[in-house]
Amino acid sequence: MINSKKKQKKWLMMLFWLIVLALTTPCFSQNMLSTSNDTTLPYYLTPERFPADNVPSRLDTLGLKPSTPSVYGKMTSRRWAHGVPYVRENLTPVKNPHPSPEPQPLREHPFDAEINGDGTKVYVGLQGNELLPGSEVAVYDVVQDKVIKRIPLKLPGDTGPPASSPFRLAIHPGGRFLFVTSRYSNFSSVIDTRTDEVVLEDPTDFYCMGMAFDQEGRTLYVTNRYLDQVFVIDIDTDGERFHAKMREPARLSDEVFFGKEGKEGIHNILVRRC
Repeated sequence: MINSKKKQKKWLMMLFWLIVLALTTPCFSQNMLSTSNDTTLPYYLTPERFPADNVPSRLDTLGLKPSTPSVYGKMTSRRWAHGVPYVRENLTPVKNPHPSPEPQPLREHPFDAEINGDGTKVYVGLQGNELLPGSEVAVYDVVQDKVIKRIPLKLPGDTGPPASSPFRLAIHPGGRFLFVTSRYSNFSSVIDTRTDEVVLEDPTDFYCMGMAFDQEGRTLYVTNRYLDQVFVIDIDTDGERFHAKMREPARLSDEVFFGKEGKEGIHNILVRRC
C-alpha cells in the first residue's frame, strides 16, 4: 500500500514538471500560438504573396490599394485587368534568400515528353528550377538515337525572352502541331514538328498546367493552378496552318456600359437615377 502511494506521488510529480516544461518551452509558449499578438508569417505564407480574394477592406489592412475585381472575382495578374491590353511577359525568379547557399550542379529537369504523329521524334520539355527556369524543348530523333535540336520557346526573330519553365506538352490529334504550357509565362507556345520551330503564341496566363485535346482536335482544355480554372481554347487548323484562341470569360462591354454612337449606355442611366 505504501509502495503504491509512493508510485502515485512520483507520477504526479512527473506530470507536474512536464506541464511546467510545456508552458515554458518556446515551441509551446503563448508567443507561438494563434492568440499571440505577433502576426508575422513566413514570406511564402504572407497574404501579400497569395491573396485569397479581392475584398477591399482586407487589402486596406495590408496597406495595399484595392483593385477592380477581375472576371474571376479574385485578385489576378494584370492579364485580366479591365481596359489593360495584353502584354507578353514572364515571371521574374526570386533569388535564394540564403546568404551562403550550397552550390548545386546545373539540372535541366526534363519534365514532360510527347511524341510526334509518325513516331520519329520525341519532344522533351526542359523545365529547369525556380532559380534558373528552363526555356527550351529538346528534340530527340528516334532513328538517329540522339538529340538533334533544342527549340527556344519563342517565335523566330523575336527579340524578347522565351517562355519560362515549360510544363506540359500535348500533340494535336492531327499529329503535327505541339502545344506547350509554361509555368512562369502568361502565354503558351505551339511548335510545328515538321520545322521544329515555334509558330504561334497563345495568350493564356501564368501557371497553366495540364491539358487535353478533344478527339476532333477542335478544342483544347488547359488547367490553371492559381485561378482554379480550366481554360477552353478553340483550335482552327487545316493541317498546314494552326490557330488557337482562348475563350475569355463573359464580361460587360464598354460599348454597352458607356454607350456608343448616340446610344445611351447603362452608366448614364445609373447616374441619372441614382
